Amino acid sequence: MSKLLPWYRRGLLCLVIAGVSWFIWRNASELHFNNFSVRWSFIIAAILAAFAFYVVSFFIWRRLAKSFGLKASFILESKAFFISQLGKYVPGKVTLLLLRLDVYREYPKRTITIATFVEMIASMASWCLIAASFFVFLPPEIPNYIRYTGIGVFVILIASLNPKFLKPSANWVLRLFGRECIDEIPSFGIMLRFIAIYIMGGLLQGLVLYFALNSFSPVPLHYYPAITSAYLCAVLIGIAAIFAPGGIGVREGILLLALPMVAPKSAVLASVVATRLVFTFVEVFLGILATIAARTLQHDEQ
Repeated sequence: MSKLLPWYRRGLLCLVIAGVSWFIWRNASELHFNNFSVRWSFIIAAILAAFAFYVVSFFIWRRLAKSFGLKASFILESKAFFISQLGKYVPGKVTLLLLRLDVYREYPKRTITIATFVEMIASMASWCLIAASFFVFLPPEIPNYIRYTGIGVFVILIASLNPKFLKPSANWVLRLFGRECIDEIPSFGIMLRFIAIYIMGGLLQGLVLYFALNSFSPVPLHYYPAITSAYLCAVLIGIAAIFAPGGIGVREGILLLALPMVAPKSAVLASVVATRLVFTFVEVFLGILATIAARTLQHDEQ
């Protein structure tokens, strides 16, 4: 598998470039007719917020991995984590798992898979909590059942992380595929702690969109909770829409419906395109940086 990973990473990069290029081309005609005065200081702020989001997410994953007994060198972990972020353009968590299985090759695959599952559920639960908490800031036209849905999903996700449910469920699946059962799972208190920490990541994601909006049209700070709630709802729905790699089109469509209350529709369209570009730019930059660092380390060891 390790021999195929370099080719897989190159193919992944090409897929990301193709997906984002298609998204820009699809919206280019509408953006062409709007003359924007871009405030580049906010674009830079959005890039820094996106950078902070991925760095924070990486350190959270390192702590979560250690709670499952998974350990690897800092450079190799960072390479696997940041390159795997580009895997959102591939349906499912295939890319993420392939890279992590390679980094933690000394550990059981079942442990790596369950740790990755916990990471995904904990982050989604925190985003549901933020979206539901900030829902009061959204326009009254949005029905209340959406807020109740967010709360309901949050409760379901938390319940799924309870070791009394997670361990027997995971072992049932493992036995179904003829695999050895897992022995240890972190306590429920540790799971809740990770959900709380992931709230920071959700707030940073909302900050990226807030800065992107301000790049094209002034938006008061008191709209930040509404923008964050709308963005996290769009991200969660984009994850559920497995037919749309990386949620392309789905996420942006939801934001175009929810955000004209805070800025002109043309500015909203430009900002959602800019947000997609900012996140992709940071993902590619960190992936390349981590790859260079890993190759330098490998060269020094030789």
